[in-house]
Amino acid sequence: MDKMFDKLKEFLDSPEGQKSIDDQVEEWNKEDLQHKRNYDRFYRLIEKNGLDTMINKINDHYGSDKYIDREYKLGYQPRECLKNELFTYFEKFGEETDQKDWGMFTSSEFKIDKWIVGLAIGQGSYIYIKEINERE
Repeated sequence: MDKMFDKLKEFLDSPEGQKSIDDQVEEWNKEDLQHKRNYDRFYRLIEKNGLDTMINKINDHYGSDKYIDREYKLGYQPRECLKNELFTYFEKFGEETDQKDWGMFTSSEFKIDKWIVGLAIGQGSYIYIKEINERE
């Protein structure tokens, strides 16, 4: 174990290791910047079109057979990036709820107007969107 640690330390202290660290930090910074850009764009779209319209568009897009089939053909489990932005929006501006739709798997759940957005975590994670009248 000590030999592996020593080899890792030696690599990280080398110019090659420093470049590897710098490249990884640069990649993380790019991802953070892209997330901020996506969120800012998403926030502007909510302001322009309204929350109901945006949620319906997200549900229609991610629920369409065309989208799902395309994602599987590309070799992906269907990606739902806009749901991540929606969850961030609800986390920032919403009110946390006590009732958890997915029981023990629900990490957190937020409410704005008639909408609930939550994060369920089990063997994977899933962001769900519900209209309050759907729950009752």
